[in-house]
Amino acid sequence: MAVDLYIHIGKPHEAWIPDELVGYDSRDKEIKAYSGKAFDTATDDAKRHPHVRVGEASFLGAAQTGDRSKYVPGPIGRIAKLIPDASKPKPVRVTRQLVRDIKRAFRLQNNTDPKYELEDAEKVLSFLEKHRGEYAYTIAW
Repeated sequence: MAVDLYIHIGKPHEAWIPDELVGYDSRDKEIKAYSGKAFDTATDDAKRHPHVRVGEASFLGAAQTGDRSKYVPGPIGRIAKLIPDASKPKPVRVTRQLVRDIKRAFRLQNNTDPKYELEDAEKVLSFLEKHRGEYAYTIAW
């Protein structure tokens, strides 16, 4: 099952989805269970924040097979490590260094099979430059 990874921009107290609203499988980080109305409110808030699609991956496929390179494009894996997901308590500020790191991430190989699609790097970098100084988080929808 493939999901799209998005980078969202927002203040931490407005954007972060509390752990109790998101159930993660510790092996694959795929969203496993949701908690009704509170989750809907949190996701509606996240969708209102500016966001950009980064690309698609199958974190579940990677966890099930142990072959991350086949299911998670290099750029997606690196960006997911650079910018925490919405359940993490510590936000990341978009800085010149973060933008450079993400630019380098887009140079990594996409060895997935079948090929999972990546967004145009310039679109993502331009979005981040526009939001430099703000907080960022990722969500896989």
